[in-house]
Amino acid sequence: MIKNIYFFALIILSISLKAQTLTLNELIASPRTEASIVGDNLSAKKWEQHGYEVNKDSGFVRLTWMIKNNYNDLKSYFQYYQSDADSIENYTIYQFSDRETFNAYKAELKKLGYKLQKEKKKKKKKEKNKYKDKEELYLADKNASLISIKEVFLLGFNTFLVTSYNSKSRVAKNILEDDK
Repeated sequence: MIKNIYFFALIILSISLKAQTLTLNELIASPRTEASIVGDNLSAKKWEQHGYEVNKDSGFVRLTWMIKNNYNDLKSYFQYYQSDADSIENYTIYQFSDRETFNAYKAELKKLGYKLQKEKKKKKKKEKNKYKDKEELYLADKNASLISIKEVFLLGFNTFLVTSYNSKSRVAKNILEDDK
């Protein structure tokens, strides 16, 4: 009887963890997917819409979803930046706190044929134990995708960001140009 309870608890935990962690394929496809469809998919995984902001200066509408992570009591955020001008400019940012998932994404990008473009590291010199970040840019020409994977350490907490762009967008081209 107790074994059955543990088994069902593990199944429920694994289902809830999967709902909180987005797949790399979902992240790669997200800028090319209509915001309402992305929102429906997130809602089906128990994410809640957290915000909506129109920024006329940038030409983007930012839609934000949030979920509380059962495994570490932190929150994950997904932001969809929808361009007013052209859908090729849409991009997404996924913020989460699971290092295992972060490392798995990097390994999976390499398996999918993404090439590491650049690795950047930043540290605040005066406060070396309070802030640092490391960013890696991965590019895949075959599906016109640019992925930024970033680890940020701030005041004792690690957070991870995956930003997905269409590599043909102006934003992605600017990022790639800045790295030269």
